[in-house]
Amino acid sequence: MSVVMDIHSWLAVIISAAVAVLYTLMGGFYSVAYTDVIQLSFIIVGLWLCVPFILASPSSANFTVAAVTKLHQEPWIGRLELEDAGRWVEDILLL
Repeated sequence: MSVVMDIHSWLAVIISAAVAVLYTLMGGFYSVAYTDVIQLSFIIVGLWLCVPFILASPSSANFTVAAVTKLHQEPWIGRLELEDAGRWVEDILLL
C-alpha cells in the first residue's frame, strides 16, 4: 500500500490495522472468516495465473519427466561430532 499510494510504510501499517479492526468490530468473526476465504481465493487464482508464465520461461524449458526422474540428492556422508551436539539439540528444539 505504501508503494502504490506513495505514503510512508508506518502510515500504511496503521491504516491497514485500523481497517482490519474496524471490519472485525463491525462483522465479528464471520467477517474475519469471509476475509480469509477471499484472500485464499485470490492466492489460488494468482498462483494459477503464474503457471503460463512459468511454463513460457526459458528456465523451465528443460523441465521434463525425464529430468525429474534424474533429480536426487547425493547420499549424506559424514559423522556427528560431539562438538556439534549443542547445535543439533538447538536445531531439534527449534523444529
